[in-house]
Formats: sequence, C-alpha cells, structure tokens
Amino acid sequence: MFAPMTEASVFMRKYENKVSEFVQLHLAQSTYANIVIAEELKYNESTKQYSLVSPFNAVRKGQKLTPNLFSNIFDAPVSESLPLEIAVLDPSNNLIQSKPLSVNTRAKNTKLTLITTLDPITFDKIGDYKVQLFIRWNGEKVRIGQTIIVSR
Repeated sequence: MFAPMTEASVFMRKYENKVSEFVQLHLAQSTYANIVIAEELKYNESTKQYSLVSPFNAVRKGQKLTPNLFSNIFDAPVSESLPLEIAVLDPSNNLIQSKPLSVNTRAKNTKLTLITTLDPITFDKIGDYKVQLFIRWNGEKVRIGQTIIVSR
C-alpha cells in the first residue's frame, strides 16, 4: 500500500506544501476501477450473488433510464471510512449527477465490489455521457475509473 512517510521523505521535503501530489501520484498508479452500467441488477438469494441484466453503453437521445452501476475497485487504500464519489457528466462536461458513498476497506478488504443505483438520467443531448468514479484521500479527489454512455 502506501510507503511509510520516512521512505518518501526526500519527495515530501521537496513538496512539503503539496502532499496531495504524492497521494495523487500513488493513487493514479495503483488504485483503479472497472465500471459496468446496466438497466437492472438482480440478486439471487440462494447463491448470494448479483447479476447484471441488460448492460449497456449506448442509448437513444431523449431516453430516460435509472442506471445501475457495478464496479470492481482494486488496491483501494485501507480506511474505516473511504469516501467515494460517482459523477455523471453530460456531453458538454456539465455535472448532471453526483453520488457520495463511503466504504470500510478495513473490514471489506482493498479489493471491493461496488453496486449502486444512480438517480434517473434523461439523455437529452447527443454525445458521450461520462460516468466517473472518484476516491477521496487526504482531501484530494482522484478519478479511478470511467465509462462512457453514448447518446445517439
């Protein structure tokens, strides 16, 4: 995971007022997420597993959906309350939705499966809608994953 501060002391002295650059550098190189968007998620009681129903990456302009996000997050920092954020941007890069989450990686391990339902989205513009996953660590927000939904 993270190198002890003493091992990074040369780097930290050089950037003593910019600790966040060290955090961003480390997270950008190690923590990442795969994201899949689906119209529906089903839970099987007997197997205790979720399954994706109708994954998609393209929609018709004007279509309204309530997307379900399924993500595997790898090498997350260990924390009792690791803040995550899901952001949805329209083709003009305007934020149309933001969803904060918190995960206990101390209890759940650093390889996580994240399953959540987003608020309904009306795809009223043609272009690429971005669904991004961010992690907050030491006050910095770092993108660890992104997927695109194309509106045609």
